[in-house]
Amino acid sequence: MPIYPKIFAIGLLVSCHSIELRAEDLKPIQAANKQSSQALAPVNVTRSHEVNGPFGSFTIPGARVVHTVVISVRGPETVHDLRISNPLPAGTTYVTGSLALNGEQLSDAADDDAGMVDTKDIELALDSAPGGSVNTFTFQVTVDG
Repeated sequence: MPIYPKIFAIGLLVSCHSIELRAEDLKPIQAANKQSSQALAPVNVTRSHEVNGPFGSFTIPGARVVHTVVISVRGPETVHDLRISNPLPAGTTYVTGSLALNGEQLSDAADDDAGMVDTKDIELALDSAPGGSVNTFTFQVTVDG
């Protein structure tokens, strides 16, 4: 069963495999929240996973699955307070210490870095993502058996 990341941007929640948020989609939300008259940059989020098990890419108990979420900000505008929430896949266990952003390890605790893991979700919080930036968020789980 596929698990999809959620994106929080000024109160908007979108859930799907690969999405794009366009400035015109967010203008009514900005107006309602009176945040700014400036439109947000389009954000594209894609998700993939790779299974590394004793029998190659078969998802069997004990196999390790590397999940990758890529967040791309297109256009010149900076997106502020971008939140990504990715549910832990059912039937898996999070690999402690595997959370990373752009290859740099993040702590699993709710602290001052961009990542946090709880019993149900993996969360990433970017204070700002400049236009043209690409951020890669990864974590690992093992398949329960």
